[in-house]
Amino acid sequence: MDKADRERFDELEASGLLEKLRLRVMSFAAPIWWEVGGRRVLGNGTMSVIRTSAATFGVTANHVLSIYERHKAEEPHVFCQLGSGPFDPVENIIARSRHWDLATFRMPAQTLRHWEREVLVPDEWPPAPIRQGDAIILGGYPENRRTQAPGPKPATMSPEFVSFISRAENWSENHMAFCFDSTSWYWPQGKGLDAQPELSGASGGPCFRLVPERDRIELAGFIYEAQTAYELIRVRQAALISADGAIAPDPV
Repeated sequence: MDKADRERFDELEASGLLEKLRLRVMSFAAPIWWEVGGRRVLGNGTMSVIRTSAATFGVTANHVLSIYERHKAEEPHVFCQLGSGPFDPVENIIARSRHWDLATFRMPAQTLRHWEREVLVPDEWPPAPIRQGDAIILGGYPENRRTQAPGPKPATMSPEFVSFISRAENWSENHMAFCFDSTSWYWPQGKGLDAQPELSGASGGPCFRLVPERDRIELAGFIYEAQTAYELIRVRQAALISADGAIAPDPV
C-alpha cells in the first residue's frame, strides 16, 4: 500500500468510518463449519447469503463444499452449521463449478432464522466487476483464528473474522487478485497476522468495492484462493452467478 492510500485510510480509520465498514462486511459473512459429536471441529469456510429479485441463495467456494463432502464420507455423523443455524450443504445445492470454484445453495428457513447474520440485497444483479485500481475490502474466517471452549464437549466454537483493505492489482471479467504484502499491509484492527499467513477457511468470503466517500460497500466477488507463500488472494467475480443462483458454464 502506498503512502497516499495509507494516509487516506488512516483518516477514515480515525473518523470511525473504516471500522463501521468492516463491521458491515462481517455482518454479511458467516462461517460454514462442521463437527463430529459436539467434540471436534473438522473444518470451515465462509459463506454469504444474497437476495436478488429472482432468489435467495448462499455462496461459497466449491472446494469448501468438496472438503465437507470428503469429511462426511469419512465421518457419517458430521453435523454442519451456517453461523448458528443447522445447514446441510449437499441437500441444498443449486449449482457448483469446479472450474470457477463457486457453489450456490438454497437457504432453508430454519437456517436463516438462526444464522445470526444479514442477508445481502444488492441494488442490481449482476454486480459490476472489480477492475484494476479499485479499492476493495474483503474478509472471512481463517481456521487458524478459530477457537473452542475447553473440555471433551466444548460448548462454543468462536471464529474470528479477518478482513483486508487493498486495491485490485489485476483483473479480468472472471477474477481479480491482489498481493496483501505483510511488510506494508493496512492493519489497524486488533492482533495482526503473521507474515505469509495461512488463510484456509476464508474461502468463500465476500469481496466488496469500497466507496468510503459515499459510506458504501458494493458486493463484487468471493474469495476462492489464498496463496500463502506469495501473500496473494484471488477473488472470483460475482457476475459469474445469475440472479437465480445458477453459475456460468465453463469456458469452451
